[in-house]
This record gives sequence, structure tokens and C-alpha cells, in this order.
Amino acid sequence: MLGVLLGQIFLVGSFAAALWIVRAPRPWWFVLALGGLGTLFAQRMEMCRPHVWLIGFTVLVAALLVERRWKALFVVCALFALTHAAAWIAIPLAVLWAFCGLIVRREEGERRIPWQPVAAVAGGWLLGQLIHPDVPENFRLFVITNFVIPFQAATASNAALHSQLGTELSPPSFDLLLEQWPAFIAPVLIAIALLSRPLLRTRATLTVGLTSLAFLLAGSFMIRRFLELGAPLALLALALVAREWRARRLPPPLPGWGRLAAGAAIVLGILWTFLGLRAHGVPDASAPLGMAAWLRDHGAPGERVFTAQWGDSAPLFYFAPQLQSLVALDPTAFYLKDPQLFAAYVNVVSGQDPNPGRTIRERFGARWVTIPPALYPQFLNRLAQTPGAQALYGDENYWVVDLGKR
Repeated sequence: MLGVLLGQIFLVGSFAAALWIVRAPRPWWFVLALGGLGTLFAQRMEMCRPHVWLIGFTVLVAALLVERRWKALFVVCALFALTHAAAWIAIPLAVLWAFCGLIVRREEGERRIPWQPVAAVAGGWLLGQLIHPDVPENFRLFVITNFVIPFQAATASNAALHSQLGTELSPPSFDLLLEQWPAFIAPVLIAIALLSRPLLRTRATLTVGLTSLAFLLAGSFMIRRFLELGAPLALLALALVAREWRARRLPPPLPGWGRLAAGAAIVLGILWTFLGLRAHGVPDASAPLGMAAWLRDHGAPGERVFTAQWGDSAPLFYFAPQLQSLVALDPTAFYLKDPQLFAAYVNVVSGQDPNPGRTIRERFGARWVTIPPALYPQFLNRLAQTPGAQALYGDENYWVVDLGKR
């Protein structure tokens, strides 16, 4: 809970700081609008996951680029690199900011591509990587996280691996995408403003606007996780458009009732997001809670747990650190370590292995098996036929099967 709270404070605080850095008009409206960016963004805010810090740092990097604060940008990117494996996205953002000057050359009469932003971002990122406590292994994880895992998820080049990947790396369904409509209000307003008012096309509005649009498109058609990053960036881009609108002294876009319409849109987005979360349902407790707590009390140090659902490694790591479990971090890490053993794992959990108990004991060296019966009925039926197997714990979400000591 503390991790969730810290992540929420950092994200909202970073967004508010970014608005203050760029001197956005009426910043409180944009901060309030964070609560109405759709269910995917709201669900991310509820999780103790590093992706929240990725969003906050990306927003800060964009704001510092806009205001050309190179020293602060260097420090932020170094901290960014220590926080998330995808911190490198700050580098193409800086490159885009530099090259947008070729499109819009009226800013301070600039004719050259500035090198300072790319140097500050790349240097800060590299420093963060080099002072990382796990250097050089963090570079290997950098490649796996940013290139191998997304490639495997997008191409489905390995059927066994693709069957185990989570939904975050898959495209959203059409219904889920429609549910995120509040996140697309800002991009639509940005597109209309930039297309109809050439004066608003500055290096700042183009850089942040195009970046947010790229993430929103990638999240809509490839990997849904990108939606969660594109939505707040689009809000920041809209704030930059509003800043330029005020600076150019353009007439109000909605004379008389513009503030009322903006306020109504924010309230409607918040209500839609809240009702959408309620419709998805919020359980009273995490599904693996009872299973993990039981193994904490009954598992001996050094014993291994075979997890049918690969995500069970996380609650077991918290509740029962004396035990070993499978598929930590991501199934791709397991696949890269030993493709043949991973294929055997998929055969077991899919119910294709005729003798899963023997495979689990001999090939995986595990005594305990955790199974969500609703997700793996065929595996559970086959395991129940294993001589000596005993189901020692069971609730509506999980069973724990004991295969016996060796």
C-alpha cells in the first residue's frame, strides 16, 4: 500500500510540476483531468508497479525539454534510468524535440539542430545505467525488457511463450478501447487546434503532441500498456497548446461557455472512469492471498513451488520468501533461460502432459503446486490422478497440491 501511495504521489506531483515548469494556464484543470483518463490509466494508478514512475518521469522530461533546462534534464534522466528499464525513451523524445526545429524555425530564429538536449538526456541515462548496483546485468535486462519481450508479444513467434504472456502486452479489445474514450478527447482537441491554427505549431506542441499520439496509436493497435503513457502526455500537450493560445492572444475557442464545457468534460470523464472501474468489480482481497499465506505457514525453507499461473511468484515472494518458485518477473525470462524446460512447463499447465506430477517432481524439483482451478481444469484433473498427490489447501480461487517429500 505504501508503494502504491508513493507511486501515485510521484505521478500526480510530476504532472503538476511539469505544468508549473511550462507555465501552463489554469494547471489545476489539467491535474483534475488525470482522474478521468479511462479505466486502464486508473487501474495502473492503483498498482504497485514501476510503470507509474515511467509515466511521471516521461512527463518531467518533456517539460524540461520544452523549457531547455539541460542540467535538470541530465539529473532527471539519471534518476529515470535507475527507476525503470524503459528510461531510454527519453532519448528519442529529445531527438524529436531537436528535429522539430526544422519544421518550425521561427523560434528565436534558430537554424541549427541543437545538440544539448540529446547530450543531456543520453548522458544522464548512461550515468544512471553505469552507477546501477547491478551493472552490467542491468544492460542485459534492458535488452530483454525493451526489445525481446515486446517483439515476442507482437509477433507471437513462439506459440508456447505467447500462451503465457499477460494481457498488458496485447492489443485491447474493441469494447475495452471504446471504454477509454476520455483519453482521446485531448488528442482530438490538439489535432484540431494545430491543423486550424498554424501559429500554435511550435517545437513544444509538436514534440509532446506527436509523442502522445504515437503512444496512443501503439496502445490502441499493438500493446495496450502504451495507452497509459499516451493519455497523460496528451494532457500535457493540450496544456502546451493552451499556453501558446494565450501567448499568441488568439480569440477564445469557445466564447462565453468554454470554461463550463471544459469543466463538464472533466466531470463526465471522471464519472465514466469511476463507473467503469465499478463495473469491472473490485475484489475484497487478492485472489492468491490465502494460498500464499498458507504456504508461508507450511512450506519449509528451500522447498520449491510449481506455479501454474506464472504471476503467483510475486505473492509467494512476499508471503513465503523461504520458498523457491518459478517464472519470476516475466515468462520470457524463463523462456530465454531454458527454452526446452519452458516448453515442458507449458505442456504441464495446459494439461497436455499425461503425467504432470512426475514431470513436476523430476524435471522441476518442486514439491508444492499452486493451481487456480477455474483457469487450469485439465491440469488439475490430470494432477489429481498422480499417486500420492494431496490437495491440502483450497478456496474459491486456488488449490495447493502437495506431491510429497522426496
